[in-house]
Amino acid sequence: MKSFVLQWQNTQQTVLTETLDVTNAFAMKHSFTIKSLDRYPGPGTSVNLFWGPLNDVYMIAIANCSLVRGTRNYFSGLIDLEYLNGNGDASRGFAQPSATFRNGIGPFVSVDAFVVGVPPSLVRLYRTFQAAWNTWSSMDLRADIELRPPKWKNLTFYGGSLLCTQNAMATAFVQRPFSFDDFCSTPAPFIVKMHVKASAFGSLLAPNTDVCAGSAPKCGAIIAAAQYALEHIDFPTQKMIDAASSDVQALNIGIMQFATDSRGAWQLLQYPLLTEEPSWTFFGSILLFDWIEGVREVVSFEGDAATLVLISDAYDPVHYPTSGVDRTLDYATMHVWHLLVACNFAFMVAAAITCRAVVVDNGASHNFLFFNRLIGSVWIGRPFCFVRGLSAMAILSTAPLTLMRESTGSRLASIPRPLWMSILFTGEATWIVYVLQDVCLIIMSPVHPQVSLPVGSLTAWLLFLVIERCTTVAPEGSLDRRCTSQDMDAMVQCTSGELSIGSPHRVALLLAVALVSLLVQGSVDGCYRRCQKPAPATYREAHYLSGLSGALLSNSHEEDTAALCLSGVVTWTFRGQRHRFDIKTWTLLRHKVSANQSPSAALVPVSTTRRSIDQLLAIGAFLYIVTSITASVSYVNMSRVNLANDFNWAGFNSTGTHVFLATWLHLQLALNATLVTSLVALAVNLPQ
Repeated sequence: MKSFVLQWQNTQQTVLTETLDVTNAFAMKHSFTIKSLDRYPGPGTSVNLFWGPLNDVYMIAIANCSLVRGTRNYFSGLIDLEYLNGNGDASRGFAQPSATFRNGIGPFVSVDAFVVGVPPSLVRLYRTFQAAWNTWSSMDLRADIELRPPKWKNLTFYGGSLLCTQNAMATAFVQRPFSFDDFCSTPAPFIVKMHVKASAFGSLLAPNTDVCAGSAPKCGAIIAAAQYALEHIDFPTQKMIDAASSDVQALNIGIMQFATDSRGAWQLLQYPLLTEEPSWTFFGSILLFDWIEGVREVVSFEGDAATLVLISDAYDPVHYPTSGVDRTLDYATMHVWHLLVACNFAFMVAAAITCRAVVVDNGASHNFLFFNRLIGSVWIGRPFCFVRGLSAMAILSTAPLTLMRESTGSRLASIPRPLWMSILFTGEATWIVYVLQDVCLIIMSPVHPQVSLPVGSLTAWLLFLVIERCTTVAPEGSLDRRCTSQDMDAMVQCTSGELSIGSPHRVALLLAVALVSLLVQGSVDGCYRRCQKPAPATYREAHYLSGLSGALLSNSHEEDTAALCLSGVVTWTFRGQRHRFDIKTWTLLRHKVSANQSPSAALVPVSTTRRSIDQLLAIGAFLYIVTSITASVSYVNMSRVNLANDFNWAGFNSTGTHVFLATWLHLQLALNATLVTSLVALAVNLPQ
């Protein structure tokens, strides 16, 4: 068996779960639910059409019959299924409109019902129309119009559903068609919800039509707005319209009614949606528009005597809650954000301690130019700094998608980050460069690290910024529904496609730039090796206990408490004793301090020029610390939005973007769409 088609029924709602895979910048897939329909019982009126194998087995067991054809107790000759189903009366005859059903369609419990898909030509017509309509803004005018085919006059109507053949009630109006939820209890008129967009689509198939005679007051305004739109928008060609009309007419989609004429004769009335009558074709096209958008469905009822292809009544939207106990987004990245907060706190504590050392003990303030590197390496730690830089790269490698609400509806837009935000994120990405330079410090043994290391990291930052501003990560979506089921009558699980909002190639490129910056650093240091002799070390390694501190800090002596703080050694004086605590080794040292001046002390003459340079360096170092702390706090605030979910999708939430994507995907999947598209294309939108 190559295929199996499940028949349409309204006995119970099949459980349906549909998910969508979102791929982030690290090529990690995360699924979120776009549809989850629970099982709930329906009216079960489709049992008049067919009642399924379970009912066969149940009735055969009661009557003690056999399923084996040719046996003496074969059920076909012993059981009247229509009578057991309650379609006939006590005399085994058929009252109206059951008799009309049986004569026109065929015996009860022997009618197959299959859902009909939208023809591809009609889908293409709709897509072309939708793409043109997205560029147009119109008023949101709506009206409920009661439909009656022009040839159905002087008739009494008893129902528009093949499922409702008992206790039919006579009305002067055309009754609504079949639907899943119809309990056949109270008759209701056949209503179509008319609005500008659907009316514009209807006018394509039935142009220059006067359809508002005796209709709702808003009908004329809706038609005028639709006609105005058709005059100003490049809509589909006539060839495309004719192809769609031809395919719909070949399916012979229409409506039906049980009715009696003035003489009381019963009739099974049928009326196609597209006819030679422009006024009816206009409303039939609106019904087709509803069918395309999933508001209605078309079912082929195939009996032994005839086949009717009918369009259903309009369905109300099924609201699926996008948040709740079992409907949450993955947010493991929030742990990374909490880690960033902790690092930021340590960053500010170290800054406060170091600034106090400069103010109180007059340390060498120009060493603060290496504040980020030293604090990150000593106080925070290389692994945490690497994670911080990697999180910034993930943000830079993720498309900045935003859900925008416009006059015509909602759509996703890729809005480039402002320059200040690009500078912030690219600056945070250089933390990876700091870690790589620190790790390679022993291997490369730079001659002048105070110059080569900053040049390397500055090169990386500039390249990060150029890549961020010149090339934008483009989000892509692919629709490819794949469903699995153990029992498709009970439950179906589907994966509808994939959304790629991050680029692993961009992450690899940024990491490659970080490695290239090491080559730039090595080249700069090589130039120093050839041009000048290495300067002697001006630090005492035992006091700093950090290779990076020893390489970067200059003109520092063992009493330079600011340099010690940058190296992770906190110094303070209490009751005449100098205390030093090394946070790297958790070692506490103390020794006495004399308040008397040494007899060999001498003042070192300092030129005015040198003093001015030192002051400028001190001011620059102070501004560097302020900028670093401000950028750090800003990054934590911004990353809270970008790292709020494992997609790294800034602004993604359960009440906005989730609802938009789920609704748009449901519409595309209802059209059996299989495509790859940009998420920011104009076609990816929802009208108001």
